[in-house]
Amino acid sequence: MKNFGLILSISHDDHEKIGGIPAEFVFIKLQPHESLPVFENNAKLIIYISHGKKELIGEGDIVKTELLSAQLAAKKYSSKTLFSKEVLEEYIGARKEKKALVLSIKNYSNFKKPIPLTFHLTMTGKLLTKQEHDNLIKV
Repeated sequence: MKNFGLILSISHDDHEKIGGIPAEFVFIKLQPHESLPVFENNAKLIIYISHGKKELIGEGDIVKTELLSAQLAAKKYSSKTLFSKEVLEEYIGARKEKKALVLSIKNYSNFKKPIPLTFHLTMTGKLLTKQEHDNLIKV
């Protein structure tokens, strides 16, 4: 079964450092497993702010997915991520050979009003069906 979307988190502090999320970026997330999720063609990434606020703040289109070593992902995409090279290197640390999910995002925009999260979400994120996405976003 293909997934319609994915919720991934960034901390409130990191969100404050970024200032604003651009319309196009690459999201690198270390994976607990060496598998690449399969998404529908029009899949969405939803950004969740963890620590404190616990809100969904916006979404964008997933246009490309890759599973790379963390080291290669950082080398290839460090200039296109939301975070500085230093923050990315700190995130990866000694886990350079660990697999990283790399999502290329386009058409990102913030929601008019943040959406409070009504369920527990771990740092690994959550895959979404179309119905789960629509229920969250109230399309």
